[in-house]
Amino acid sequence: MSLLLDILQIHDCLNIICEVESDIFDGSLKGLFRKKDYIGNSGKLQTVLVKLVEIHDGLNSFDAGRPGVNMVAVDAKEYASSLGLSTAQLININQKLSEKAAGKSYSMSEYNGEVKKFHELQASYMSLGAKLNADYKLYALEIANLDD
Repeated sequence: MSLLLDILQIHDCLNIICEVESDIFDGSLKGLFRKKDYIGNSGKLQTVLVKLVEIHDGLNSFDAGRPGVNMVAVDAKEYASSLGLSTAQLININQKLSEKAAGKSYSMSEYNGEVKKFHELQASYMSLGAKLNADYKLYALEIANLDD
């Protein structure tokens, strides 16, 4: 698999995560009264998490023989890992909200703590994403020409 494809797939994973996150945390009036699809959200997030692990593991052995391109691969690997940790936390929150909807206990303080942890993990992947984007821009041409 090419580095460019890995980066594009990570971006696709991020889009799905953002879509599900928006659904889970939808605090609009309409969102408050709409039944959430916890099972569907869990399925999407589990699929994304598997893909992120697959990408991360695939990048373990990546070596283009070019320091700048290899740096982008390391960035992508770290970003995939961080995004995976955030996704796992979102899965956890979704599961607990699903259980609460089924009548189990999930206190506001526990929820707030879980959301705080999610936002910390989110801040981490966003920081790594900014570095990945900057480094990718510097080496995009080399990355695009790897398979030539």
